[in-house]
Amino acid sequence: MKGNKRFVFQIEGIVQGVGFRPFVYGLCVKYDLKGYVLNNALGVIIDIEGLKDTLDNFEMALLLLELILSPKKNYLWSIIQLLKYTKVIVRLQNILLCPQICHCVMSV
Repeated sequence: MKGNKRFVFQIEGIVQGVGFRPFVYGLCVKYDLKGYVLNNALGVIIDIEGLKDTLDNFEMALLLLELILSPKKNYLWSIIQLLKYTKVIVRLQNILLCPQICHCVMSV
């Protein structure tokens, strides 16, 4: 784990129903990163650890996806103390759905 860093990314905006968390999970597996991805009321939080180079590659792939999906999302990240995660998981949290999603569900 020597040389590992921990990054926390916060991406604000609607990411529900577009497969964003599974995409992030796949990137984490590809780059051998450990931690979690979680939707919350503001968007998504990605808390991951790994080698600096692989974190940089992950961030580049994430930024490219964000530019394609929605260039207007707010994107923040920080480097913080390691927690020594052993795996990557998708965490679940109860969140409020956006009105458009509720309307689509009710219309079906």
